[in-house]
Amino acid sequence: MKKLSSVVLAALLFVSTLLFLTPNANAQTASPIVYGKTYYVQNGYNNWSGGYLDTNSAGCEGNLLCVSTASSPDRAKVKTGMWKMLSATGKQNGTSVLVNDDIYLQNLYPFRTDILGGYLDVNSAGCERNLLCVSTAGTKERNTSRTSHWRRIDVCWS
Repeated sequence: MKKLSSVVLAALLFVSTLLFLTPNANAQTASPIVYGKTYYVQNGYNNWSGGYLDTNSAGCEGNLLCVSTASSPDRAKVKTGMWKMLSATGKQNGTSVLVNDDIYLQNLYPFRTDILGGYLDVNSAGCERNLLCVSTAGTKERNTSRTSHWRRIDVCWS
């Protein structure tokens, strides 16, 4: 089960056709993805009309916030769709995120005065008949199973 979980976590983020976008998504030249910067995450479904990764409501799957997609990158105008890229291995902010880097995605919604929107996480199985349920956790290391760890995987589109 642990091996399957690691494989699933490694593939979940980008194999499901997610692409990191800077706020200037129409730029013709790609900028490197950098630790410490914030990004919107757009889903590739139906020619990139799958929406933007977003937090909404509290308590999904026993975690901090529910995660789904929204039709705009800043649905509520309070950073519910804004994600900060952080290294899970201690790489410094300002350095480029490389393919296969182990990362955290921190949501910047000001959930409470003492906590932002949490870290993208998986918890429980079978949501909407999918493999694992996605939500945010209040801490980077909710447990020892690396459920808040993600990996950058480049996908080539033809």
